[in-house]
Amino acid sequence: MHAAKRCVIDWFASVLPGGLQPLATLLILAYADSIGSRGGSGGAVLYPSGQRTDPRTAALINGAAVHTIEFDEIYRDALYHLGAPVISAALALAQARGRDGNGFMRGVIAGYEISSRMGVVVNPAHYKFWHTTGTIGTFGAAAASSAGFGR
Repeated sequence: MHAAKRCVIDWFASVLPGGLQPLATLLILAYADSIGSRGGSGGAVLYPSGQRTDPRTAALINGAAVHTIEFDEIYRDALYHLGAPVISAALALAQARGRDGNGFMRGVIAGYEISSRMGVVVNPAHYKFWHTTGTIGTFGAAAASSAGFGR
């Protein structure tokens, strides 16, 4: 749990400056209709603007913002930046569904565990052709989104 909390702190330290970069600001413009259709009342937060939207849009934009500045943590054995996809998905869903911190952290831990192990198995060969954060990160985001969010 301690290590997972440190990863979340690292995520915020990357998403805040990354959210000011052109990739994130252009994505916000591109998804303005989606963000606007929610009237700013969606449950998930876009950082650093504080705008609210649906969890899918928030996870996409926040994940891109985190990874833009390349300061986000990396697990070298998996050649993978875990926080961008995993924490972005878990946080957006937790916010949208009003989940508590424990459910959110269980999601983060599950996403990290599953995707880091997958990354180790497929690399280094996988990285010769694909960006692990985008490919294996999808599985980490799915695991994070499903763990800790049961009824």
